[in-house]
Amino acid sequence: MSADTTVVMLMTKGPEFRIELVQAAENLTSHGDVIVHEDDELNMAYALLLFADCEVITDYAAALREAHRLHEECEYVEYGVREMRFPDIMFPEGTREDGENLVNAMFESLPGAVFF
Repeated sequence: MSADTTVVMLMTKGPEFRIELVQAAENLTSHGDVIVHEDDELNMAYALLLFADCEVITDYAAALREAHRLHEECEYVEYGVREMRFPDIMFPEGTREDGENLVNAMFESLPGAVFF
């Protein structure tokens, strides 16, 4: 069975880096891929849900160290450390709860949907 986990180093405008262990990281992009394409958009609701409570790091080297520290700390990470860069997108304002509400609103009309 797949854990589908990745330590994501999310970079947004600033640059600002946020690091988190993420399941189904492909949900962060409009293309549904962990490789960020030039025309990709950041799924703001999912980003808030996953990263709103994360420390904001403004130094690339420090962010990379933190990502690898988290990777070493985790028992199992299927896809290792992945940088996801959205340099022209500001991280959305809001809380993790705001992200939960937005994600739930996106899926509430789907039959059999599981909510957070």
